[in-house]
Amino acid sequence: MLFRRRGHGQYRHGHHRRARTGLYLGDLQPGQRARILHVGGRGRVRRRFMEMGLVRGETILVERVAPLGDPVEFLVKGYHVSLRRDDARQIEVQMLGAEGEGSV
Repeated sequence: MLFRRRGHGQYRHGHHRRARTGLYLGDLQPGQRARILHVGGRGRVRRRFMEMGLVRGETILVERVAPLGDPVEFLVKGYHVSLRRDDARQIEVQMLGAEGEGSV
């Protein structure tokens, strides 16, 4: 059985560990496509991400970046979402191939 580490060496029963890619949504460049692996954040922030369609397994495309680098516009589930880079860095992703694996 797998356990998930919680604070001070405690583990919670029933949660699977996942390999970290070290790649986050806020690090992508315009034109890059990725699949969401994990939505971070806590409480209201995490819930808001999910309400916007940023859920595990969803394909997302980086549309464009504002002139000063913040915010970033993404295309997810057929609509546009703009996030600050700091917020986007709470969402772990896996890059998809250049031939456009998956669809937005």
